[in-house]
Amino acid sequence: MGGKYHLKENHLLSWMLSNSHKIGVEVIKSIQIDSPMPDIHIDFIDNNSVNAYAFKEGDLYFIGINKGTIMALYSFFNINVCCLHTNSLVHR
Repeated sequence: MGGKYHLKENHLLSWMLSNSHKIGVEVIKSIQIDSPMPDIHIDFIDNNSVNAYAFKEGDLYFIGINKGTIMALYSFFNINVCCLHTNSLVHR
């Protein structure tokens, strides 16, 4: 498996990845306020293993995170994603 993971509407894993993406973007933007740093594109790889990749292509910077990494982190920290996901759907 590999390649870009395409988010699916009303899908728990997609919600987890979307939420993680928002946090990652916020962290990068908060760092950029205090120090010059290039824009970094974050995306998810359709792979269940725990891994991530960072690379530069030309003037563009990328971070690719395996979807398995996000699933493992939610599991490791015992985050009840079902309740979080349900609450976010209710508050839309």
